Amino acid sequence: MPYRHTSPPAHRYAHHLPAWLHAASVVVVYYIEIALPFLFLVPVASLRVFAGAVTAVLMATIALTGNYNFFNLLTMVLCIPLLDDGWLAGRFLQRYAEVPAKEEATTSRPAVRFLARLLVLVVVGGLLYSTGPLFDLRLDTSGAGMSEWHISAKVAFTEAEFSAFLPRAMMLGVTMAAANLVVICAVALLDAVQA
Repeated sequence: MPYRHTSPPAHRYAHHLPAWLHAASVVVVYYIEIALPFLFLVPVASLRVFAGAVTAVLMATIALTGNYNFFNLLTMVLCIPLLDDGWLAGRFLQRYAEVPAKEEATTSRPAVRFLARLLVLVVVGGLLYSTGPLFDLRLDTSGAGMSEWHISAKVAFTEAEFSAFLPRAMMLGVTMAAANLVVICAVALLDAVQA
């Protein structure tokens, strides 16, 4: 039986993008696929929504530029539970079903809200700051205009260093999941006692 490889029309345009954009996109994909999934486990809803949205955008981009069957759709569907109920009610249900938005638990706790926003800034800032050393990312601006600028990137860690990192990362993920469960249970218990 003959097989025919089919690709979406956008793959032709993506293939002809500048080399510096391809180099930068490799770094972005590594971060989205390796670092951001740990944010799925944090008890801060805005970080979970951010990680899920960025992952869904990556999967949509991959679906538009390559033929990888339906794994992109499966991954996007798996990002749906990352959306907070209050966030969903505030964004969609209120608009279409005239349901009042669920009041967030942190609205009456300014200190918790401040700490959550600070955590978001620290995590996103840390991810951005670590890009340079991990990927030897360099921007060459010696050209006359922006069209002549170049981004060079290469992996600045060895396979052995990555293999040593994986067990620590897995332990961190399990610890984050356990901490998330404890925080969610504690908040639910406090809300139940106060009600």
